[in-house]
Amino acid sequence: MTEEKEKQKAKGNGFCLDDLAVDMSKAEEGVWCEIAEGFAIKVARIGHPRYKAYVAKLAKPHARRVRRDGLGSEMLLRDIQSKAVAKHILLDWRNLHDREGNVIEYSQAKALELLCDPQYSEFLDIVVEAATDQEAFRLDDIEDAAKN
Repeated sequence: MTEEKEKQKAKGNGFCLDDLAVDMSKAEEGVWCEIAEGFAIKVARIGHPRYKAYVAKLAKPHARRVRRDGLGSEMLLRDIQSKAVAKHILLDWRNLHDREGNVIEYSQAKALELLCDPQYSEFLDIVVEAATDQEAFRLDDIEDAAKN
């Protein structure tokens, strides 16, 4: 942390914009988030450009329906979100297993299968929550900003 930033914090006045700086490599390449003891997921940040572009691509065929009915079907929105999260947000996992204890290896296809399955809708919620944790994608310190 720079000396000037330390002085500002010590004074307690104002707000340092650097406290909101996003590490763009973390945002797109992902960070590991421990969800439960021994289980972790690697997620990119919701809203990065490739994710947004893919959501737009998936939504485009439904544009007339959305204009006509508003946001419309929750199932349609959930389907679009699930596909986009599987492709661009959920990048890996560690120690996921089924009820018999069989390890479920990560693949994008497996992620898509699980995230689109209504039985595992809470898994999608967990992934989205981790991917929207703003602090997970912050720059470690101001010197990192200069590198990016």
